[in-house]
Amino acid sequence: MSDRETSRRRIVGSLLGVGSLTVLGSRSARAQPTEKGRPNRYGESGTRGSSFRDPAYLNHLLDMGSARERVRTYERTGRTEALITPALQRAAASTDDGTVDVTVQTTGRRARVRTSGQFGRRLFGWQPTPAEVRRLGEYGDVGATMSVASTAVAVSNVAVEDLSELVDLPFVLEVGHDPEIAGVNGATRETSATVTTSSTPTADDLRTSAHSDFESVSQLLDVKVGGFVAGYEPDGVATAYGKNWAQEVGIDTDLAKDFSGAGGWRVSDDLTHADHGSDVLNTAAYMLKPFAQRNDHMVPIRIWDTSADGTDDPQASDFSNAVDYALKNDIAAGVCSLVVTGNVSYCPSSVCAELESYATAGYTMAVASGTQNNDTNVDYPAGSYFTVGVGAYNGASNDGFGRDEKSQYCTVSYYSDAASRAYCPWCHDYGGDAKFCPDIYSCGDFSAPDGGGLGGTSMAAPVVGAAGGLDVSSNPADSHYNRLSRYHDMNTHPVYPSDTSKLGGALYTPTLV
Repeated sequence: MSDRETSRRRIVGSLLGVGSLTVLGSRSARAQPTEKGRPNRYGESGTRGSSFRDPAYLNHLLDMGSARERVRTYERTGRTEALITPALQRAAASTDDGTVDVTVQTTGRRARVRTSGQFGRRLFGWQPTPAEVRRLGEYGDVGATMSVASTAVAVSNVAVEDLSELVDLPFVLEVGHDPEIAGVNGATRETSATVTTSSTPTADDLRTSAHSDFESVSQLLDVKVGGFVAGYEPDGVATAYGKNWAQEVGIDTDLAKDFSGAGGWRVSDDLTHADHGSDVLNTAAYMLKPFAQRNDHMVPIRIWDTSADGTDDPQASDFSNAVDYALKNDIAAGVCSLVVTGNVSYCPSSVCAELESYATAGYTMAVASGTQNNDTNVDYPAGSYFTVGVGAYNGASNDGFGRDEKSQYCTVSYYSDAASRAYCPWCHDYGGDAKFCPDIYSCGDFSAPDGGGLGGTSMAAPVVGAAGGLDVSSNPADSHYNRLSRYHDMNTHPVYPSDTSKLGGALYTPTLV
């Protein structure tokens, strides 16, 4: 974009204490700020019925009141920063090479999709237009775009000094950061020789009334369960379990997919952390094996890989595209034990547009909150309003359990009082100014049958993800608010100290069905 000096502005100064967009030169050089295009909104939201075979209407960015306010602010004042997320402002202020990777929410167009999975339902969603994608390609390298989940367009290697010009395009409604996925954070795995089964509960113990009480549930599993992981190990490769339980329950090999660009969802290279992904998916499958009705419930969705030299990590937009894929293929429950952005106390909004669509369709995703011994931040997207953030407990305490000392928790901010603006318009419109995370706890220190020990929120999340599969089977097309409320009402086994579990206590599956 070096030939557009007359319309280009620079990032200078400071906003929210981390960087600001200030116009160089006179604003009077512009007759008026660009008037933004408005979508032809549906006027309704959510599933139109009580079944996953009923149609669902997904929301546009401008269905969010705080997003509409920011667009009006831009149109009234011409303030470029009104349409640039705080997370991108931070990234732009700290870049070393003068470029940033961004996601652009556009005006877009309606997208009507008939899903390809077991439901064959109609989704009324959104996607960017081809003309918008072509225009954005003049500012950087455009990645894959959504089919139905949002109008987001990923653009990499955008010059910081071009951000203001990009914001001025009439179809650009918001520009956010597209960070590299941080990956695995704080999970533990031990060999069977190091596990003391007398003091550590087993995966079978978690099924009983002393823990999550899957045993009292008669609801059968009716849906696909996606594991948003770093891949799955093939036959013959040892996991913490004595066998690959996801394969025993049944993997839908037609739906399993790689979004990391690393060459497939089945891998055995330890550098990829496929052992971690296998343990996550095997844990969910082990909890669900009494409830399975078919031989294809489990769906590995690979969204992360790290090469030997630490380069070429996938980005948040790859996660977004994986969520879009889950929507199109009726994968109604999910578990994610990977970190998009680690250790944050506010919502960076990187993948919330797509997660909001996933939740609006009636689906649910359990996400590990992190195992780094922090009480002031959590891993994202566990802090998103549209996921079920999962903490870890460890051992008995009073009438319940004690929090695992490394399990992260905090109040996640969705709104900045200092800047008088939302960090994330999606979370703010649904969740208010803030939400405590985690939403629920599960055991973060247990042993696998005929295998080793599993620990951390990474392994607590798939237990909750398994329960989520039963929840959506029992309560199809329910609202995300109702699903969260069921988790927050769980008090059969409290988690202590009380300031670490301000919402739900320990997972108690009968509450969900």
